[in-house]
Amino acid sequence: MGCKKPTPKASFSYRILPGQYHATCVCYNYSKDADEYEWILTEPDGSKRISNEFEPEFYCNIQGTYQLTLTASNKNTSDWATESFYVYYEGGGNGGGNDGGNDGGNDDPNPTASGYTITWLRLEKIPMLDENDDSWDTGLFGSGNPDIKFQIQNSSNSQTYYTSPVKEDVSTSDFPITWYNVNTTLEMGAEYRIRFLDQDGALDPDDIMANCVWKQSGYFSPGATSYTWYSSDIKFTVGLSWIYNKSDINKILTPGISDDKLMDGDNTPISAQ
Repeated sequence: MGCKKPTPKASFSYRILPGQYHATCVCYNYSKDADEYEWILTEPDGSKRISNEFEPEFYCNIQGTYQLTLTASNKNTSDWATESFYVYYEGGGNGGGNDGGNDGGNDDPNPTASGYTITWLRLEKIPMLDENDDSWDTGLFGSGNPDIKFQIQNSSNSQTYYTSPVKEDVSTSDFPITWYNVNTTLEMGAEYRIRFLDQDGALDPDDIMANCVWKQSGYFSPGATSYTWYSSDIKFTVGLSWIYNKSDINKILTPGISDDKLMDGDNTPISAQ
């Protein structure tokens, strides 16, 4: 009679480490009798990130409540454990610190953000024909409508911070089109480019449909939750999440759970101390 492999027991803890433009959630895995692991980090906007590493790290660049779930599995069955935590940047705005100064916070009702996150992008208008009034999609596999993606790059186009999924075969009747879960954090005052491309699958390289200069300090202020960029032939709106840091300290007010809090793999949520 064969021996049955033990039932796995999911167990983990984590720490939240501060950073200049994001916090880092460092995971510690104490699971037993498991061969495979799936970590799911649910962000404040509902988007999810998944890792199958034994002890992954996740960037947290949106202020709010996160949920971290570990599923530990073997060939017989699986077990899970979950915990929630709050990433809370000090310095005002939605980040708190407005408690009379007891925690060294900033009571300024109009604080200056040190960074910001583009959380989503909605494209409302873009040239549907190239400079020769021809369809963007030409070539061997081309069709009449472009397959649109966008990129966020530094000002020289030498580094790409984000490339979106492709929206295929877009016609004028499809607008507006929206990309969610962009979640790209940028520096205040630095110049970037947001460029829209036709990825047509043909033999020619990507066609640049629009190339927009993006610099936060030039034309919008902390406090807004979205901003619309437009010219005569293009219009798009981005969702914004601001990051506030004091100049002398980068402090996450919720430190997370100490390493020994979840040693038993209990599924019951534990409040951060």
